[in-house]
Formats: sequence, structure tokens, C-alpha cells
Amino acid sequence: YGEKKIAIADVASDVARSTKGNFVSSEAKALASELSKLSTAAQKGDRKETIQSGRQISDLVKEFVKQLQQLAQQVSGKDPTYQVKLLSLSNALQNYSTQLKILISVRASSKDSDSDEDETLASVTRSLGNSLSEAISCVGIVKGNILKE
Repeated sequence: YGEKKIAIADVASDVARSTKGNFVSSEAKALASELSKLSTAAQKGDRKETIQSGRQISDLVKEFVKQLQQLAQQVSGKDPTYQVKLLSLSNALQNYSTQLKILISVRASSKDSDSDEDETLASVTRSLGNSLSEAISCVGIVKGNILKE
């Protein structure tokens, strides 16, 4: 996985930093942790652990997306802009999660190192991380300002 391991580790660090707020779910924190595990597994070349992390990330994203969708329903009458943003981020997270899981499976089943696959894996992981960080920030704004929980 070469330098792509560093990219995954950077994403894990960025997501972990974004989970420091008051309104962050346990799934968001677990996602940061699992991205870190994915990075470590990729560095070691541990295919089994890499696949397990990919599956765990996918499961955690599904749970986090459910929370985003519920929050979007709660904010619908108060701020339609954030409702759309939460739903859009939900879709993006689901898409990136599915892509990541597929890429990890393909990469793990491949015997040879393919830099294009590695770059795609790093790119999808970055996109997932960016969407996660944005969703976490959005949750903080919605819960802290709009819904005032």
C-alpha cells in the first residue's frame, strides 16, 4: 500500500480530531478508530485485518447514516438547508463506504501491488473521511444551534 498508508492514517487523524465536540455519536468516534486500524492493517499488509476493518467501517457508516437521517427529519421544519445537507452527506457516506469495502476486497484478493488500486483506495478513503468530518461538524451545528439539545 506504500504511501497510501500515510494517506489513510492522515484521514484517521483528521476524523479523530473532528470527533472532539459535544454532540458526536459513539459511531463517529468508532469510525475514527476503525480508520486508524485500517491504516495499521494496510501498513502491515494484513489482508484479513484490512478486510475486517473495511466491513466494520461499512457497518459503522450504516449506523451513523441512520442517525444523520433521523436528525434530518428533526430539523426539516426548522432549517431545510441543513436537512438537505444531512441527507446529501448520508448519501455520500453510503457511496464511499460501499466503494471502500469493494476496493479493499479487490485489493486484498490481488497478489500484486497495483499503484492505481492503491491511489483509488487512498482517494476513496480521503473522500469518506472528508464527508465524515463534514457530517460531524454539521451534526454539531444542528444539535448545538438549530435544535438546541
